[in-house]
Amino acid sequence: MTTDADDADRPFDDAQTPISGESLFPAGAGEWVVTLTPSMRPAELIRMLRTLPETAEFVESFGDVDLFLIFCLALPQRAAPPG
Repeated sequence: MTTDADDADRPFDDAQTPISGESLFPAGAGEWVVTLTPSMRPAELIRMLRTLPETAEFVESFGDVDLFLIFCLALPQRAAPPG
């Protein structure tokens, strides 16, 4: 049996079977959805987040029991607000 710390240091393997139903999947061009479940261990979340591109930014969340986190690629430059 491994600890969460052991899992967090292990590189993510796309062929690895999800431990507790977690998921990370592309939702469109430059968008990803991470699904969290109540039984998820912190190391599982860390492992999934490490697979996102460095330029991905958190933009939205929704859900009640299962939580869905939406990430999108960062814009190269954000437009200044008008006025």
